[in-house]
Amino acid sequence: MTHIEIGGVPPAPEQLWATVSAYGHFTAMQVRNGKARGVALHMRRLEAANREAFGVGLDGERVRALVRHLRGPGRTGHHDHRQGAG
Repeated sequence: MTHIEIGGVPPAPEQLWATVSAYGHFTAMQVRNGKARGVALHMRRLEAANREAFGVGLDGERVRALVRHLRGPGRTGHHDHRQGAG
């Protein structure tokens, strides 16, 4: 089952299309039993890519909060997570 959120909420179809057809970058991680390996590395990569692409840093706490939201209640077992910026 695919679950997509933008900014912590399910997107409207036009928002989803605008997002997937826009310029940006992402990182992908696998979550196993509620944990992802190498989160700090993913965050450093997102920060560096955001600075390179857009000339500004990334709100790491916001990104972490959104990741925790996706891992929240009802999300058990294994799943893939892709975090993008753009």
